[in-house]
Amino acid sequence: MKHMKSDHFKKYRFIQNLKTNGKVVSFIVKQADMKQNTYKSNIWITKDKDTLYQLTQDGGVSAYWWSDDDHLVFPAARNEKDKQTQKAGLPLTVLFKISISKAGEAEEWLRLNYNISDLVFISDDLFFFSAVYSPLYEELKKCSTCEEDLITAISERNSCEIIEELPFWNNGKGFSQKKRNCLYCYDRGKISRISNADTNVYSLYISPDRNTLFYIASSYDKVARLFNSVYKVDISKKRKKRLRVPERFMVSAICPADDKTVVIAGTDMKTGGLNENCGFYLYNISEDSIKPLYEGGEYDLHDSVNSDLKMSAEPVWVVRNNILYWISTVGYSSHLMTLDIVSGKITCLTKEDGSVNEIIIPENDVIFSAMRGLRGVELYRFNDDKEYCFTEFNTKLESDYKLLVPEKLCFVNSEGEEIAGWVIKPGNFNAKKKYPAILNIHGGPKTAYGSIVFHEMQYWASRGYGVFFCNPTGGSGRGQKFSDIRGRYGETDYDDLMRFTDEILNRNHWIDKSRIGVTGGSYGGFMTNWIIGHTNRFKAAVSQRSISNWVSMALTTDIGFFFAPDQTAGDVWDNPEKMWAQSPLKYADKVKTPTLFIHSEEDYRCWMTEALQMYSALQIHGVETKLCLFHGENHELSRSGKPKNRAKRLDEITEWFDKYLK
Repeated sequence: MKHMKSDHFKKYRFIQNLKTNGKVVSFIVKQADMKQNTYKSNIWITKDKDTLYQLTQDGGVSAYWWSDDDHLVFPAARNEKDKQTQKAGLPLTVLFKISISKAGEAEEWLRLNYNISDLVFISDDLFFFSAVYSPLYEELKKCSTCEEDLITAISERNSCEIIEELPFWNNGKGFSQKKRNCLYCYDRGKISRISNADTNVYSLYISPDRNTLFYIASSYDKVARLFNSVYKVDISKKRKKRLRVPERFMVSAICPADDKTVVIAGTDMKTGGLNENCGFYLYNISEDSIKPLYEGGEYDLHDSVNSDLKMSAEPVWVVRNNILYWISTVGYSSHLMTLDIVSGKITCLTKEDGSVNEIIIPENDVIFSAMRGLRGVELYRFNDDKEYCFTEFNTKLESDYKLLVPEKLCFVNSEGEEIAGWVIKPGNFNAKKKYPAILNIHGGPKTAYGSIVFHEMQYWASRGYGVFFCNPTGGSGRGQKFSDIRGRYGETDYDDLMRFTDEILNRNHWIDKSRIGVTGGSYGGFMTNWIIGHTNRFKAAVSQRSISNWVSMALTTDIGFFFAPDQTAGDVWDNPEKMWAQSPLKYADKVKTPTLFIHSEEDYRCWMTEALQMYSALQIHGVETKLCLFHGENHELSRSGKPKNRAKRLDEITEWFDKYLK
């Protein structure tokens, strides 16, 4: 069997964007192309239940929509002029259409001077779409006589950023001055904007009778609001109306149940802050009333189980026969869940450990993408309380490569909670030998590790390292109380990680206690920074896309102005001491551990100033340190960054550990 390399992820095929016309299921299959340093992605469909067919071939499909029962529509730039137009900053979406029943290539169908993010079709002549509205672009367009003049005006304007609101940038998107994702209607060639110019629109859903469109919207001037609203649009009149959802309410998801009701998931954030688990509510459109279905708040709404070998889209909710299908992380696995909208009863359908990523409900069927064990993402069908896999996109990798099974190890923490963890033994393990080991810490903090395959950990194990990881207090899948560490960062969570390390060493005598390292990204990067300022037990550390100073994080990042005060229970002006006390930078003068910092130049979630501050502090205090800063990458580097940069990142981390642990 073969050992994997740092670019082994290139062999995996990622399944995402599950959709259906009611009978046929469609999805995108994506795979890294190392030569082109990009990802090739194409549309596939199911035929005759379990038979699969690749519909597109050119590898450039990033999104798509059903326009009717036989046709799919997707955006693409297939000629050089269109590519240059988009590169110059001009909004342009060229839509191609392809039939699922007739053999043939996709043909160009429609060109729109908008950057479309989502589409809902009523017919070819009538559809709704969301796209970025920019007052600045509209102003420049009025003053330009031709496309060349407009490109010149945009180029000149881009030499200086004007900032008048917060957030001033967004991770993966750049500066966001007065840019809003608005809702538009296309009616026989005429385009009209439905939502307000100061409103961000997302989560478009159509009612079963296709007479009403629903969406979530967030409006603000100057400073973004945490609270949002739900709107309905009368298709025939093209008029919007706000549903009577509470004013101070954060809606996370919506789904029409039937022509008269909508399921809404949301929270007032009063007991758990930003990370509070949502309740479920049923909204009656005709009565303009809302009633709770489930207010327990114990379940989250996402697959939050970590892996660097999946690229799922935001999961779509479906209601069929008064049953809502959704995904939640329970324990250390994410599952297919149902909510009976009549009784409010919640049921966990799937039983297998792993990660359910997306779901789709065609006629008389339930299909989901998932990761099970050491298998990559595959499609599963759920019938009669059982699931079975009907694709083989990644199964050969499991048999061709030497993958190592994580061994579960649990312990009880200082608060009496059982903490789940795992250890992966090195490849070609010999119980008589001593091995170095790496503690890997997940992000979030409200996410979780599980037993599914994780490329970087398998790679380290293949190179002779033990790897251990757990779900400390603050993570998802254990209810609201467990995930709430507001104002307590670096306390119980830190204690959990240190106790877990002790348990690992006590139960695995093959680990050399003098050669253990620590790493993690995002919250895991924060905790790595925290650990090296509070203990010298680790021989080397790698801090990735981290937070080092809550004060600077609050005032420079896209979510900092609301996330930092919420999570630290402090404020830059009223209680800066509390924020500073939870900042790893405060303890940087205590650090002795050689530390590598990995960061991305365009990471606006945890901006590079977080790594720069900690790096500078370690240099000042004479600690061995190094900073690896990736150009053109953002917070998602390790999961969906350019393929060559993903491999380079892993090489840098591994070389650092090799230097100090081997």
